[in-house]
Amino acid sequence: MRKSIFKILSIALILGLIFGLAACGNQSTPGPEPGQSSTPAPSQGSSNGTPKQTQPVTLTVYTWWDITKYEHLQTMKSEFEAQNQDIKLEFVTVPSKYADTMITKLAGGEIPDVMMLAMDQIPRYALSGLLMPLDDLASQEYKDALYPVVKNALTVNGVMYAAARDVTPKVMYLNTKMFRDAGIP
Repeated sequence: MRKSIFKILSIALILGLIFGLAACGNQSTPGPEPGQSSTPAPSQGSSNGTPKQTQPVTLTVYTWWDITKYEHLQTMKSEFEAQNQDIKLEFVTVPSKYADTMITKLAGGEIPDVMMLAMDQIPRYALSGLLMPLDDLASQEYKDALYPVVKNALTVNGVMYAAARDVTPKVMYLNTKMFRDAGIP
């Protein structure tokens, strides 16, 4: 059971990274000039028909976690990079005042490729145009697997703008003996 939960959380984080990679891409890249196609010209492959290799892309991931302290996060990063050899992840840890730091960076035009957000912050960034809609990128299976409350938190005005890395409930301890002793069923 514990291994299954870890696997689910690992998949959720990897999905979050994958969806997040598209969610917060570098906004400073100019679009094509009017009249130019936004579709890149086909690259010339090698003579045997295989596509030409491109250089790896490094994506900056802002987080409040220091991944050097968590082996499972290092493992997920390594597995993601092994499966996506043209993508390198560079984690930037913001150890305190994360929300304030991100607001300052974004206001200054420093837009990360991926950033962690508390669910209650998604509308602020989505309505400011800083997040890319993910509806076309998220599989129906992923959308169907979300708890309704999580799906609602990831969605602004009917559009999905974020992916959940995990769902961490608050824990409530209930002393049933105390309730029984007080006559509460």
